[in-house]
Amino acid sequence: MNFKKIYLFSILCLMTGFLMNTTAQDVKQTSPNVKFGVVAGPNFSTFQSDLFNGNFRVGFHVGLMAEIELKNKWKLRPEFIYSQQGMVYKDGDVQSQTKVKYFNNYIDIPFLLEYTFSSRFSGYIGPGVGFLLKATQINVYAGNEESENVTDTYNRVDVGFYLGAEYYISPKFSLGLRFYSGFMYVEIGADRKKNFHFQIPLTYTF
Repeated sequence: MNFKKIYLFSILCLMTGFLMNTTAQDVKQTSPNVKFGVVAGPNFSTFQSDLFNGNFRVGFHVGLMAEIELKNKWKLRPEFIYSQQGMVYKDGDVQSQTKVKYFNNYIDIPFLLEYTFSSRFSGYIGPGVGFLLKATQINVYAGNEESENVTDTYNRVDVGFYLGAEYYISPKFSLGLRFYSGFMYVEIGADRKKNFHFQIPLTYTF
């Protein structure tokens, strides 16, 4: 993790702590407006690396979320989601059928600060932590496929940040677009790959 990323993550944590403190003070005077909901949608994930380029793995995410209203159009949005990540690496030869699939499944906990620009549109940013459930490497050859559990070669925890926007189709339904960039190397060793993915979350609040 380089200095710039450490600095950015520290700023996000300080912002989160400040708003949590403001919320705690408000609770003493009045009950905050809290909504709960579900979130689900597709994932388009890959790895970031100077030496390792690959194609996106198409997966999905699904989970629970809460929306806590603060002051001045700000909200806290913690989530608890199951997320399919990884990537697909294909041989450079166009005619080759060889490829390697990296299928990694996480429990992700984004902690987002959301700002409401209008009744239809909002944006958010915040840190997130992921806990690896399983990592599978699938080697595909012509007419053959081999699968291997490589969980022990991966770091069990991933930390990064989210940036995204949300469009409210109705007061209860919203459609979003966000990306996640990991700070930590996903594997133990010298490959030096980091998680990166786009998500299109559809959110329903109760």
